[in-house]
Amino acid sequence: MLQGKKASISEGQELKITKKYGTTGFMYTEYPHKRFWPQDSSQTLFQKALCERFSTSEDIPTMLYIHIPYCQQLCWFCTCHISITQDYAKVQAYLKHLYREIDCLRQFFEHHELRPHIQEIHLGGGSPTFVEEPEFEELIEKLRSIADVDHLDEFAIEIDPRRVDEKRMEFYAEKGINRISFGIQDFDIRVQEA
Repeated sequence: MLQGKKASISEGQELKITKKYGTTGFMYTEYPHKRFWPQDSSQTLFQKALCERFSTSEDIPTMLYIHIPYCQQLCWFCTCHISITQDYAKVQAYLKHLYREIDCLRQFFEHHELRPHIQEIHLGGGSPTFVEEPEFEELIEKLRSIADVDHLDEFAIEIDPRRVDEKRMEFYAEKGINRISFGIQDFDIRVQEA
């Protein structure tokens, strides 16, 4: 998902948006939530929005969110759209579809001579740490086709701390990851159990 980075809006505008779209029931990655999308949402509407967003002469900083919906084990604090599995083939199949989507975006941008100014990439989930190193490297290479991965302001990954050791953290740093997110809402086990 492509999003504008840190848009500056007035207090009045913020209140108007909050009243219109509400503040509960969906994640920031779904803003505004799909229930507010036009009923006639289509490929054409999506492409038109991309052209309008990126065809201006203004170099608008943008954040790209990549969702990896798979986890090996449910976290009690999780509110994300996920699928629990031990079958890594599902992750690999998902990545193939994701790579095709990235290729489609790249082709669209090239056809329309657009180059989004992607300044942040956030890998969320689920748990992107479920993705093994060879596939993670493939993902980084695919992202290079639409973003300057080596010069991002922020390259973040949501991790499952139960499954990431020091060696894996070093691997992520070598690949350009400069922010780790745990997503834990509360460390109190009683709150998690509730």
